[in-house]
Amino acid sequence: MIEYLVLGICAVVILSTTSVVLWRKPNAVFRLRLAFAAIIVPGIFGMVYLTTSTVITIVRAETHGPVHWHADFQIYHCGTALDLVNSSGLNNRVGTPLLHEHGDNRIHVEGTVMDIADVSLGHFFSAVGGEFTPISLRLPTSDQNFIIVKNGDLCPSGQPGRWQMFVYSVASGNIVQRLVPLSADYHIAQEVQVPPGDCIILEFSDRVLKSTEHMCSAYTTYDP
Repeated sequence: MIEYLVLGICAVVILSTTSVVLWRKPNAVFRLRLAFAAIIVPGIFGMVYLTTSTVITIVRAETHGPVHWHADFQIYHCGTALDLVNSSGLNNRVGTPLLHEHGDNRIHVEGTVMDIADVSLGHFFSAVGGEFTPISLRLPTSDQNFIIVKNGDLCPSGQPGRWQMFVYSVASGNIVQRLVPLSADYHIAQEVQVPPGDCIILEFSDRVLKSTEHMCSAYTTYDP
């Protein structure tokens, strides 16, 4: 990122000037003035640049600042739950700083969102190493494999299945379940807590479902 480049340049200027001062050994007063300027001038420049850059980013962003939204999800293939690849690393996450999961079956949107389209359901699955379309799902799983399931694939019953998507939300204090069109452009509710944040159920079944029996754990304990 350009911010890190600017900070790096400022650091190089400070170190280089300080080295010259120590090497040439001018008189004490001049040395102090030069060292002061070498530290203060690049420091002020870097601070002004970073502050200006941050303000411009916030103004241009669709969210006008950082957000912290959540939505839970569950995925089922012919009745069997699929588990996303385990989170790892110092940050204990799968995905990007903006869009990720922490091994908790929860979509995390954390940061300044320049464009709401950047945090769609399709972008989430791309961020974690998979792919989601209206007819297929490619998912890295916790057993270090990839599962690819598309409409028309057979379930163990021998019958072809298809993907359907259900979303739980809260309306007037009541839990509401709705069948929604499969779309990679789906955007989660802009909520910090779940509920009322979305509970998304992706279900591949050999039956045409009008509703789902599955529910995210946060919703099973919801008490308005």
